[in-house]
Amino acid sequence: MVKDKRLSAFVNYCWKFYGPKGVYGNFFGHTLTKVELIAACELRMVSDANFCGDTVDREAVREMLIFARQYATGAGFDGQVNLFKRLNEVKV
Repeated sequence: MVKDKRLSAFVNYCWKFYGPKGVYGNFFGHTLTKVELIAACELRMVSDANFCGDTVDREAVREMLIFARQYATGAGFDGQVNLFKRLNEVKV
């Protein structure tokens, strides 16, 4: 559960698009987890002074997740741990 109301609202907004049953769930093979999404949303919120939780921010989160997953899988790492490490390195 996310305690920050603004973060929670943004996570829920993104989840409707990219979650396993979301409109664009296929971007992640319908396997995106809330843990991954929360990490990416939180990173986006703190890394962009112009964050407002709109389509631009949602799509930036999508790009971070796609990049992080490709990095984690392509390099043969354990996805979960390295995803968080990689998300902290990505600036969209």
